[in-house]
Amino acid sequence: MLSKTQPASTSIPRTRILVVDDNVAALKGCARLLVQAGYDVAQAEDGLTALALVRTYRPALVLLDLVLPDISGREVLRQMKADPDLAAISVVLLTSIATSLEAMSAGLKVGADDYIARPIGNHELLARVRAVLR
Repeated sequence: MLSKTQPASTSIPRTRILVVDDNVAALKGCARLLVQAGYDVAQAEDGLTALALVRTYRPALVLLDLVLPDISGREVLRQMKADPDLAAISVVLLTSIATSLEAMSAGLKVGADDYIARPIGNHELLARVRAVLR
């Protein structure tokens, strides 16, 4: 599924964020939070859609769930970092399953800019998004 959510139009360009999660409730909640914070948000429910959107939407940041129905978030990240046109896009891995230090280390080694274990509060998520985008 592909969808884009944008705040009320203004003349100031909004920072683009792609949220990728197969849990629709988590996807919609995260997107709503980011839109309310002033970001331009696109959404994907699987890895292949995410890769297509990264190429066309050109987000500044991808919030990427590790467990997806087609390919893993780690594979999406690997493909992005292997592509010179996409390698500079920041990626934050999200998971409620692979929360061990080893899993976090592996995600960072592949090229993630941050690794978030869920659950996470809204204020902390927004603070970490702002930190990565700096």
